[in-house]
Amino acid sequence: MYSYRRHLVKVMKYCVKIGILQIDDGSEDSFMKSDEGEVLYQNTGASRYFMKNFSRDISDYQSQEDFLKEEWIGMNEDRGIIRRQRVYRSLLMSPGIYLNDDTEEDFAYVRHYRGMIEEELNRFFDCELQVHKTSAFLIMGEDSNLGRSFPEENTLSDIVLLWCNLFRQKIADGSVEVPAGEDIVISRQQFLMISEECKRQYGSGWIKTYREMTMGEFCKKLKEYMIFMEMIMEKYDQIIVYPIVGKVAGCYPKDFKGGETNE
Repeated sequence: MYSYRRHLVKVMKYCVKIGILQIDDGSEDSFMKSDEGEVLYQNTGASRYFMKNFSRDISDYQSQEDFLKEEWIGMNEDRGIIRRQRVYRSLLMSPGIYLNDDTEEDFAYVRHYRGMIEEELNRFFDCELQVHKTSAFLIMGEDSNLGRSFPEENTLSDIVLLWCNLFRQKIADGSVEVPAGEDIVISRQQFLMISEECKRQYGSGWIKTYREMTMGEFCKKLKEYMIFMEMIMEKYDQIIVYPIVGKVAGCYPKDFKGGETNE
């Protein structure tokens, strides 16, 4: 079937693009047009370094968490190599590790072995491990390039920095209280008010896309991005603000001629 061949060609092209295969003869397009088309591929050998054999049938798996659990079947997940790998994954692939009932063992590991972890990771890239009362963050050096990180080089990332600075001001003047656990809970309305204030105060310095957004569109875009970057979480009619918001902030120079912007 043409549709099957088309999907297969997309997969094969992707394999060529990332270096798993290389074409020796022929073209994928000829195969997509006809089932008599031929393409000769050569295995580059890269596939040997990341494929794995699963110990059970994965056809019933429903999420990525199922694959992670499968990796440690029959082993104590809070001890040894399992915990160590889980901690390193969390530091490298998420904004930070926060202390809660589910991460108590992992956070204790970070706190106890912080020097060893930082020394080990510094062998591969410039970074600093910062551990606080209820959170731990891996801060990348300016010359480090490790996938996607925050802040990014785009306007939306800059806006989030401005939002974080406004939020810290709310904490400083007592408008927002920080609980012992450091996860701050605010109402959805409070989040919208801070976001609207951010746009009115700094919007004239943004690119046209964000300047001309309605308040509703802007607040929705900002919230979705901060959720994606694991800086906040929406729960019912509340917004949970994670401690990372207190780690990053941005402001315009003192001579910035901002002023109020209208919707």
